[in-house]
Amino acid sequence: MSSKRLAVVLALAFFAVVTQAGDQPYTFTTLAGAPPSLTPIAPLSHPYDVAVDASGNLYISDAFNYVIRKLTPAGEMTVLAGTIGSHGSADGSGAAARFDYPEGIAVDRSGNVYVADWGIHAIRKITPSGDVTTFAGSAGNPGTADGPGNVARFTFPSGVATDVAGSVYVADSGNQTIRKITPQGVVTTIAGSPGIEGTADGIGSAAHFDFPDGLALDSAGNIYVADAINNAIRKITPSGQVTTLAGSKGSQGSADGRGSAAMFNAPRDIAIDASGVIYVADEFNNTIRRVTAAGDVTTFAGQSGAEGALDGVGTSARFNDPWGLGIDLLGNLYVADRGNNAIREISPQGLVTTLGSLAVREGSADGFGTNARFHSPHGIAVDRLGNVFVADLLNHTIRKIASTGEVTTFAGTAGVSGDADGVGAAARFDGPTAIAIDASGNLQPR
Repeated sequence: MSSKRLAVVLALAFFAVVTQAGDQPYTFTTLAGAPPSLTPIAPLSHPYDVAVDASGNLYISDAFNYVIRKLTPAGEMTVLAGTIGSHGSADGSGAAARFDYPEGIAVDRSGNVYVADWGIHAIRKITPSGDVTTFAGSAGNPGTADGPGNVARFTFPSGVATDVAGSVYVADSGNQTIRKITPQGVVTTIAGSPGIEGTADGIGSAAHFDFPDGLALDSAGNIYVADAINNAIRKITPSGQVTTLAGSKGSQGSADGRGSAAMFNAPRDIAIDASGVIYVADEFNNTIRRVTAAGDVTTFAGQSGAEGALDGVGTSARFNDPWGLGIDLLGNLYVADRGNNAIREISPQGLVTTLGSLAVREGSADGFGTNARFHSPHGIAVDRLGNVFVADLLNHTIRKIASTGEVTTFAGTAGVSGDADGVGAAARFDGPTAIAIDASGNLQPR
């Protein structure tokens, strides 16, 4: 599925043609065209959360880019709302809207997207057509008040979830509370006491949290909360009873086990599959944990204490500050791997793959396999001999990957942009984003 979702960017820098005659070097000449106005979509920058709709579209809160992204099952990534690099609180349609460090994200059954806009202390709503409104809270005005719409106040809300009736639930991290917003926009506090951190279980305001971060609901209406600083997973019943399902409150660690014998280290988000199994993004352990309804905790993917970007099965995979989680109807889990600036997919069997390319480990080094480095690789083409050619956007080069796995710089010089014709390293490119091979075997970087 990863290859299906690889975003293809059709920004054309220029056309070039490459001719080959035996073992002679390749010579680049400008064929035609001038740079158009299109530019590549910027890579993810600290994605905090991911949500999946009924059609399999992924929605990503791209926090440091201040936008909400949409990734279709076909692999097309677009900016649904906001403008990359511009933060603020403006409502509006598509690029006219502004966000300020969007964190939690959720989708309701009608396809509306809800965003915990952390920097402006508000909950935003995005319709399927991209119209953004402030659903609850008042931009730039933190507080604890319940009430309708902009009368309500939040303080650094971080997580959101929706139920089948269209209500929205918010982990109001700065207030140490869990809030509920009706479809009409009326906000109430259902658990926790504003401004009081702690570990107490209990009903409603008698319970205490310490930086509740992510949350999710099961089919029975129970809410599960990733209580980050308490290093615990909390459960809230529909009647408001708060209990601790797993983790030793106030103690960090990585141990698997049942209930309080298990340990977490900054659990950030939760997703629940159709059978009621709970998955937890355990940030500082760099793992994804699996929790049964009985509170049995196991490590599902990643290895505690070992950060990285490797794909693989179960504990052979590596993450770097996994933060947000989403799950689709087939049980595939999606991870906002914040430190890697990547979205990872985990199959129900535990196979971890990367959707698109990693933005971490960037560089220009040639070498074999994982010793090589790219910097925002975009277009890919394969010749008849099985050689893979890559348009390495931010290195301004064309790279070649031989069938042996050896990566070399085929044309251009890393870090030097331009439009010069020439042989090999003497040629210059300016952000190549796509590459093709014609019927004669000529490369056409674009």
